[in-house]
Amino acid sequence: MTRRLNEDERAVLRRILAGRPGLLAQVDRAEVVATWAPGSVSVDIEVPGAIPDGDLNGVFPRLALVEDAGEFLVWVAQGVLSGLEYATYLGEYPTSLPDAETISFPE
Repeated sequence: MTRRLNEDERAVLRRILAGRPGLLAQVDRAEVVATWAPGSVSVDIEVPGAIPDGDLNGVFPRLALVEDAGEFLVWVAQGVLSGLEYATYLGEYPTSLPDAETISFPE
């Protein structure tokens, strides 16, 4: 199951990755290669022909909270986007991503 990122996934990634042009450049070419579980909004990502943005590995270092609902984690492997995780605090699994404008970045 490979597909292009949908509009909501791209919007979330663009908001979180603002100020990081190398990773932002990967968003439009990124593809979803798997979901984390049936019906999950968290996905594994591959970026064909990506130019790595440094050697970042693991979680992108920016806290991205959705008020009283959860947080986003952007995963990176050797400078290339590799996953988008939405961790909810509500106890139920969401069926869609929250609007990117609801994401805040506490200091």
